[in-house]
Amino acid sequence: METSTQATVRNTQVSPNNSNNDATTDSGSKKRRLNEEEQEDGLGEDDMESDLDTDGELSLSDVEARKQTRAAFLAEQSSIRKRNVVIGKTSGAHPTPKAATPLARALYKYTRMMMGVPQKSSSSSSSSGSFDGGPTLPDPPNEDELRNWTTCESNRQVLIETAMEKAKTKYLARKPPGFVPNRTQIRTVEKDAAEMALASKPLRPVQFTSRLVFASQNSYAMSWAISCEGALARAGFPRCTFDWQASYDLPWNLAMSAIIQQEWAKCFNANGARSFGILARENSLANRDEIIRRWFVNKASKFESQIKRTKLMESEDGRKKVQENEAISKSMLCRRNRKLKLVKARQSMVAKLFGEGSQEALMLSHSEVHSEDEIKGLGSHGSQNKVRLQWRSAGLNAFIELIDKNIEAKEIIPKKRRAAKQLVDRETYSSTPDQESFPPKGYEQSLVSANWLQTVQGVAIVNLELKSTNGFDILKSVQEVSRMLTPGGLGMGNVGPATQNTTAGTQASGSGSTQMEI
Repeated sequence: METSTQATVRNTQVSPNNSNNDATTDSGSKKRRLNEEEQEDGLGEDDMESDLDTDGELSLSDVEARKQTRAAFLAEQSSIRKRNVVIGKTSGAHPTPKAATPLARALYKYTRMMMGVPQKSSSSSSSSGSFDGGPTLPDPPNEDELRNWTTCESNRQVLIETAMEKAKTKYLARKPPGFVPNRTQIRTVEKDAAEMALASKPLRPVQFTSRLVFASQNSYAMSWAISCEGALARAGFPRCTFDWQASYDLPWNLAMSAIIQQEWAKCFNANGARSFGILARENSLANRDEIIRRWFVNKASKFESQIKRTKLMESEDGRKKVQENEAISKSMLCRRNRKLKLVKARQSMVAKLFGEGSQEALMLSHSEVHSEDEIKGLGSHGSQNKVRLQWRSAGLNAFIELIDKNIEAKEIIPKKRRAAKQLVDRETYSSTPDQESFPPKGYEQSLVSANWLQTVQGVAIVNLELKSTNGFDILKSVQEVSRMLTPGGLGMGNVGPATQNTTAGTQASGSGSTQMEI
């Protein structure tokens, strides 16, 4: 039998192997347990690799649908943001009086007078070439003027305070040692020093440069302008101008605007602006400020053009280019104004003959239907030729020509008849037709030339969305307008509401007379 000592030794020798086996068993069980957990959670490496191998990428349709959804979401957010901006601006905005109101005209003329910019200066400079010294917008303040104006008040205070300290020190130096001045003596010395400092050169009011134009067309007495310049000089401004290249809310611009409004209010209260007929309820501080703000914004954009034009005028080639641009702009403006007058006259004539809501009135309601003029010759004295619109049908051309003749024929006063003749009297069509013009979108197809449609690409025709109205006959309208130009043609057809009423009254009289009372 083994003794207890031998058994203990044997157990001690075996225990290291057992401990190693137990450690190996524990580590193996942990690995198995982790693998089982990963398999349960779906996080195993094999599974992840298999997932990547089997899932693939999104299809093109899915990608496109996702892009469209994203774009729709961004568009909706942008629309909401813009809508909120409109709501915020509208709710916080002050309704600005129209430019044609008496208050706006009065403030505009007063501000232009102070800055030496007469009314319609742009057109006058364009026609006479007065850019070599003519009236334009004044230059904005330079850096020195801005700095001096900003530090003007503080510099005055520092100089006055320094002068008062020097005077007090000099006063005490003349007194015996141990002298203690009282408050009255100190105040007197400081007051005298301040008055002497104000009379010195550094503290004199700034030298103001005036741009006033002593002309007879000024709507205000020059005394009010001189008073305003004095107020500007006392505030430290060297001249009357805005900083056109900065915001209206800049301190210089706000202070300049406030003084101009203040001095104009004095003029208004003294009946200096009674010729404008301003309503008292419109003359509020908010309205005045908004009017000056709008004038500043409009002129600031023109000042940029003025800078470019000034640079061009420095060279000979630049002057020629400016003159050419002015001639082109003036010609375009004349053509646009002439076309606008002609369109209004035609629409008024058609409304009188056929009624406001008639198909004929709708036919001429679009500006694209009316052709422009081509002026051949020098200035406005050349011959005016009609520019042919290739897309207009022959019936539409005939209808418009007859309407022009009716515009002249309807006038019974010689002066108005001559004016109407000058408006509609144009020579034959120009040799260069307008190839780039198209009919209005959704226009009547029967009024469009079939030959012209054959020359237009199909995608453009589809985009025009031409319509066909049943029962509309342009030839019948041409005949009715043509009757108005024949003697006694008014009783030959029912043309317009006025004609129908007159004809009905004649028939109801039963007299059988063909005379009508208009």
